Amino acid sequence: MCKNGYDSQNTQNTISYQSRLFFKSFDLFIVSFVILNLELALIRWLPAYVRLLSFFNNFVLLACFLGMSIGCIASKRKLNLLPYTPSIFLIIILLVYLFNLNISFGEQLFKSEVYFGAEGKLPSLVNMPFEFLIILSFSIVVLSFIGLGQFLGNSFNNFTPIKAYTINILGSIFGILFFSIFSYLSLSPTYWFSINFILILYLLRKELFFSKFNLGVIFLTSIIFIFLLGKGTLWSPYYKIKKEVFFDPYLKINGTVISVNEITHQMGLSNRTIGGYRYSVPHFLIKDSLKKKFEKVLIIGSGMGNDVSHAIMNGAKEIDAVEIDPLIIDIGKKDHPDKPYSDKRVKIYNDDGRSFLKKSNKKYDFIAYGLVDSLTLLSTFSTIRLENYLFTKEAFEEVKAHLNEDGVFVIYNYFRKGWLALKIYSLLKEVFGENILVITLPSIKNIDAENPIDFVIFMAGNVEKVIKNFEKGSFYADINTPKNLKKNGFNPKDFRKDSTIEIFPVENLKSSKTLLPLDDWPFLYLREKKIPPHNFKGLAIIFLLSTLFLIIFTSNGSKSFYRISPHFFFLGTAFMILETESITKFALLFGSTWVNNSIVFLSILTMILFANLYVSKFSPDSLKLPYIALFISLLIGYLVPFQNFLGESYTMKIIYSGVIGFLPILFAGIIFATSFKKSREPQRDFGSNIFGAIIGGIVEYLSLIIGYHNLLIIVALFYLLSLISIFKKQENIR
Repeated sequence: MCKNGYDSQNTQNTISYQSRLFFKSFDLFIVSFVILNLELALIRWLPAYVRLLSFFNNFVLLACFLGMSIGCIASKRKLNLLPYTPSIFLIIILLVYLFNLNISFGEQLFKSEVYFGAEGKLPSLVNMPFEFLIILSFSIVVLSFIGLGQFLGNSFNNFTPIKAYTINILGSIFGILFFSIFSYLSLSPTYWFSINFILILYLLRKELFFSKFNLGVIFLTSIIFIFLLGKGTLWSPYYKIKKEVFFDPYLKINGTVISVNEITHQMGLSNRTIGGYRYSVPHFLIKDSLKKKFEKVLIIGSGMGNDVSHAIMNGAKEIDAVEIDPLIIDIGKKDHPDKPYSDKRVKIYNDDGRSFLKKSNKKYDFIAYGLVDSLTLLSTFSTIRLENYLFTKEAFEEVKAHLNEDGVFVIYNYFRKGWLALKIYSLLKEVFGENILVITLPSIKNIDAENPIDFVIFMAGNVEKVIKNFEKGSFYADINTPKNLKKNGFNPKDFRKDSTIEIFPVENLKSSKTLLPLDDWPFLYLREKKIPPHNFKGLAIIFLLSTLFLIIFTSNGSKSFYRISPHFFFLGTAFMILETESITKFALLFGSTWVNNSIVFLSILTMILFANLYVSKFSPDSLKLPYIALFISLLIGYLVPFQNFLGESYTMKIIYSGVIGFLPILFAGIIFATSFKKSREPQRDFGSNIFGAIIGGIVEYLSLIIGYHNLLIIVALFYLLSLISIFKKQENIR
């Protein structure tokens, strides 16, 4: 009886211990899920309303990292900020709701870089300097993540470091998976934040500082304001989209205008609309000069379908339309007045243009970049915009390879700056030779690097006869006289000398030093190889704010720096740069779509998980072999650049990405996991690692000067510093 009673008590204690362990594991999993998922939500949501953050959402990422880092390092402090997290989020949401933050920044931001749709002063309730925007948005996002970081740091203390890190990675993986599902289903932020807020309330279930009722009211209020802000909007995997129907009383034609992230982006115009004639100019010129039609057409960046509609009108027999945003395709199908996507001659591809070119063997009579300007970044880790890899020397060579012998390549857009147009002109000359036709609408005689411009059409390929016709006498298009608008649009006979608007090529190109964008330096919108002043100011502000927050929240005075572990700090810095370099590399290999980016993020986290499992199973004591393997893999990656594999099959690209791309990540993960396993203060070391990632995010901006491939040298240097820091602590690496 006594023994049975003892056994029964022992069993109950075991069950109770296992139950407590399960809930501690579950709490760590949930907070890891919330941090990753909420980070992605803020990165998508804030730029949707704060106009310029669309081009700087990596600053939001760094703010999330800093908040989490400070929280981990300060997890033992008495002041627990997690109960304040609901109120901080409410403040963020109210600021966005009350002001809607349509901010003008002044022309100084746009002298050395182009930001489509964000330039100039716009009607707004709030006007503030760029610097103040960075201070405000960065600071409040940091504060919102400190409490979650504290919970994460305290949760780490319940397990061995390596087990805690493994659970953390699993939670992060599920965080990405769920946000990918949100994106796939085009769910609104109401759903994103509701799920995360409910989980935060779960984490606060034991808190007594505020009543659960008050916390619930705060979060419910936040959700209501998020819903009100998003009312009447659609959410694609890339943007917040608003659409409005307009009616042209002059021509009695309907159309649709869509704006993305508070910037007017596209208009769905009928090919019978006067303002849409620009899409047909290349077709008219070829019809008039060569007496032929483009039969096989590829439109990259087809959007709602304007380019496709004009290609149909001008006699194309096969049209491949490539658009990266699935929701914009759906809007084009439903709302474009000409319904071009319903035509049997049209095949729609939801892909990015560069990826499509690499996967296709087809050749075309006509390839057009249809007003390609994405208004967002490729990923939150880099400064590359979504379409940058379409405007490199290598990309134009791929376009040329997809043209028939007498094919024509056309680019048109509102390029804003003369130097930007000259960059594209220089790229085309480099790839297609001297015969490049440049037309400006409205017509101007020259393009000067220092002067603004409006709409420019570039034509390359089989355009010699068109150029000769221009030399004989200007083409003219009567586009302002409604009587010349026929039922099916314009035709070549509309080019005549008694017209009201002239179309003629640029007579003079006043060139300046133009740097050709390459796959390794794909910065079309950057005038020179340097960090622009506003970027430099923003990074300096982030560094100063990071230091200030660290001093305030982690210790007393400047002694907070002693709370940073140099080894883990350098590991975090190096890994952030390595991750960024890898993401840009994989985007070029496999495409820049959100699906591919999600797969890459998941793959990186999976490699880290494998590294953890390896260390857990085999318990390596020495870091010597992982460091040697890491440096060798970095050297191979540097000596065998990824450009060598762009033309290879999909299988070869997978092999390359696995052997050369992911191996450094695996070895880096093993080094971190082995070091972390020995940690005596896991919350401090983990926080130091994340803080190092913030510095890595700042250092990544050197790619604007040295390109992405040379970042591998900097990665190697930081890993070398992490190795040296071990020797300084006189730790054994054997």
